[in-house]
Amino acid sequence: MENGNKRYKEAEKIAQLGHWDLDIVNNKLYWSDQIYRIFELEPQKFGASYEAFLENIHPDDRDRVNEAYTNSLKNKTPYEIEHRILLKNGKLKYVTEKCRTEYDKTGKPVRSIGMVMDITERKNAELALKESEKQLMLANKNLLDERTIFMKGNVVVFKWQNSEGWPVEYVSQNVVNVFGYTPDDFIEGKVKYADLIHKEDIERVAREVKKAGNNSLDSFHHKEYRITNKAGDLVWLYDFTTVLRNKKNEITHFYGYVMNVSDRKNAEEALKESESNLRESNQMKDKFFSIIGHDLRSPFNTMLGFSSLLVDNFDKYDVQKQKKFLSILNKDIQNTYKLVENLLLWSRSEQGIIDFKPEKENLYLLSVETLSLLKRSAADKSIKLINRIPEDVSVLADKDMLLTVLRNLISNAIKFTSKHGTVEIGCQHVETKDLTSVQTNKFLEITVKDSGVGIAKGKIAKLFKISEDVLTKGTEDETGTGLGLILCKQFVEKHGGKIRVLSEVGSGSEFIFTLKSV
Repeated sequence: MENGNKRYKEAEKIAQLGHWDLDIVNNKLYWSDQIYRIFELEPQKFGASYEAFLENIHPDDRDRVNEAYTNSLKNKTPYEIEHRILLKNGKLKYVTEKCRTEYDKTGKPVRSIGMVMDITERKNAELALKESEKQLMLANKNLLDERTIFMKGNVVVFKWQNSEGWPVEYVSQNVVNVFGYTPDDFIEGKVKYADLIHKEDIERVAREVKKAGNNSLDSFHHKEYRITNKAGDLVWLYDFTTVLRNKKNEITHFYGYVMNVSDRKNAEEALKESESNLRESNQMKDKFFSIIGHDLRSPFNTMLGFSSLLVDNFDKYDVQKQKKFLSILNKDIQNTYKLVENLLLWSRSEQGIIDFKPEKENLYLLSVETLSLLKRSAADKSIKLINRIPEDVSVLADKDMLLTVLRNLISNAIKFTSKHGTVEIGCQHVETKDLTSVQTNKFLEITVKDSGVGIAKGKIAKLFKISEDVLTKGTEDETGTGLGLILCKQFVEKHGGKIRVLSEVGSGSEFIFTLKSV
């Protein structure tokens, strides 16, 4: 229990999350160590009361926070709120709080319990993102100012013939600024305009030209497309074209300008990447918050409940009942330990502070170690564990990471296999050819196979995504968070390998991953 509490505190510290408990009747406030770290206060110098807490909230947010808490008491509903705190040194932080309140039989509030998470990093990222969007809008506005763009030399004027390859009859002198080629290169036919258009864009550009002719348009513009300049770099262009016709209404030429919009496209891509990273960061923190708030708290409640029963009634219970209660406690402690272990590993992995030391390891010995650790869980369900790993097989791997992958995959297989089923681990050598060379890469394909309930096809693609909640109870109502499989994917990919799943409902599952063989 003491070890579990240490790991719980460590997990709170990594997640920048703490919990608090307010005795409303006596106005006594308890803060966990992590909240003191978030507020950067010393426990002995803090008057632990609700009023003292309010003093540390930013003056502009104080009334809003107090009103949210007061309304939750009045309406008997939980609340969640984001606000700022002002530290003694003048530093500003952003936090999010969740709270629920307990009431006595008369409906009077007696106790409030809540959590505080430091979201300063996320909020700063959001503010930076908004500033980036503002700058992008400003850039787009400037882009429409043709005089500015012509002065910068980013717009090139062309006159093309309406024939194959769109030969160039005229091009402005500044073409060299965008394309890298001189006007003579185009006019003398040394360079064909169509040949410069990216192979993924050329068909679309040709369709847009043909469509303009078929629809008798006087002018049209292309959706942005890419060309390769003389230096071999990709350049994004915006193309506005006027159609020139003869007396028979036949298209003879196209006259227009192309604008270099690479800076804007690169800014858009950077913005998309920033938004994607921010969403992923928020999803990870939400997942962490969910696990801390529910999956990690629930087993502690069970353990506290059963331990209290044992303490209060130990002499009244016979030996068989004592063993039953102790067995339940032991099982919950083991499950909680596994969850906290995965939680800490995942947190360190996400922060990039986990050690990665691949060495030559005997896969057979590691599989024996893992199966030995999990044999009790398998025995409880009369599941047969089968090791088909040859004794002389070695891989290049980080021992701790590989043990984590094996432990999670095999324990998952046990969880979703019914009584008297089988779980087996095996391997085979495979070779893949590098597309960029004649080199052949040798891998070891490791398989964890079970005779369990299987997985629906629609769920397989979601198993390794942090944004998805694919939570299914085991055959004996075992619970889980899905964190183990996410961790497996990260660790396998860290080794340069891949992980995949073969499964059908009712026919068991195979989790297959690759590592470099030696």
